[in-house]
Amino acid sequence: MLRHRRHAFTLIELLVVIAIIGVLIALLLPAVQQAREAARRISCTNNLKQLALAVHNYESANGCFPQMTLWPSATPVVGWSTSWLVPILQYTEQSPMYDAYNFSHGPYWTPGTAVPTAANTTVTYSSLPLLRCPSDGQTAKARDSLCGMTNYLGNMGGPGVIRPYSGTIVHPDNSPTSLVPATVRGGATLITIATITDGTSNTAVISERLVGRPAGSAGAGTARNDPDAKRAIWDTASPTGMVPTGNPNDAMAFIGACNRIPISQLSLGSYGTGQMWTAGYPSYVVIAGYNHYNAPNSLGCTPTAATDPYASVGGQSRTYGTPWGSESPTSRHPGGVNMAFSDGSVKFIKDTINLPTFWAIGSRNMGEVVSSDAY
Repeated sequence: MLRHRRHAFTLIELLVVIAIIGVLIALLLPAVQQAREAARRISCTNNLKQLALAVHNYESANGCFPQMTLWPSATPVVGWSTSWLVPILQYTEQSPMYDAYNFSHGPYWTPGTAVPTAANTTVTYSSLPLLRCPSDGQTAKARDSLCGMTNYLGNMGGPGVIRPYSGTIVHPDNSPTSLVPATVRGGATLITIATITDGTSNTAVISERLVGRPAGSAGAGTARNDPDAKRAIWDTASPTGMVPTGNPNDAMAFIGACNRIPISQLSLGSYGTGQMWTAGYPSYVVIAGYNHYNAPNSLGCTPTAATDPYASVGGQSRTYGTPWGSESPTSRHPGGVNMAFSDGSVKFIKDTINLPTFWAIGSRNMGEVVSSDAY
C-alpha cells in the first residue's frame, strides 16, 4: 500500500522566510514614515500659504502689513498686547474666531491684574489647526498654559547686531519701545508692498518655530543635548549686545558663541515660543516673531545679562529671546524649514543655507541682491 509523503517547511526554510519578512518590514517602515512626513510637510506649506495670502489681503484692505502687536490696546503694564495673527483671521476661514475677539480687552491679561481676561478666553484658549505644523509633534500646551499655541511667526528681520526690525512684520513705533532707542529700532514703521524694495519674492514674511516646552517637563532648563533643545533659549556671550554695529564679523562672533554652548549648560527658558497665538509683547522681546540670524534649526541664543539692558525687566526679555539675539526658524522637517515670502509663495529653506543669503531674505530694504537659486 502506497503512502503519501507529507510536505512541510524545514526549520531552515522557516528562518529564511522570517528573515525575508523582517527585511521587507525594515524597508517598508522608513518609506511609510517618509510618506507621512511628506504629507505633514505639505499640510504645513498649505497653512503658511493661507497665512501669507491673509497678510496680502490685510495689506490690500488696510494699506500696510499687520504689525507685530496692536499697541496701544487695553493691556496692563506687564506689556501684553494683541498679536498680528488675530487681525488676519478675517481673511482666512476663521472669520467666526475673529468676530468673537474683543479688541478693547486685549489678548490674555485683564488690565491691572495677572489673570486671563474673560472677554477673550474663548479665542485665546482655542487651538487652530491653521496655526500648527503637524510635524511639531508636541500636543501638551507650552508652559502648561491653557492658551492655544502657534508654530507660525512673523519675520522681524536681523541680525540684530547689523540691523534689528528690518523684517516685514515688526512693532509699530508707538509700541512701548521708548526703552529701545530709535537708532536701534531702525525706523520700524508701517510696512507696505512698496517699502519692500529688496523684492517681495526674496523677502520672507512668515516662518515656523517649534513651540515651547511644558513647564513641568522643562524643569530648571533644557540641556544642550536634549532632543527638544531647539525649543529653548540659551544665554550666550555677545561682543556688542543690542548695539547695531553693521559689522558682519560681530554677527559671526555671536553665532560662533551660540554654536559652542557647552553640553552641560542649561537653557534660560524653554517654554516661550508660540505659547499664546493671540499675544504679542513689547519690541525688546521675541514672542510672536522669529529673526534671521543663525541658520534654520539652530539653537536659540540671547546676549548675556551684561550686554542686555532689559535683563532685569521681569526676566522676559531673555527667557523668551530678544531681537538682538538669535531666534531662528525651527522645525521637525528633515533638513530645513518652510518659509512664506512676501509675494505669497512658500519655499523650503535648507539648514545649510549660506548665512549672508539667509540674512538677505530676512530684510526688506537693505539692498542685497539675492538670486532665487541661492536658496
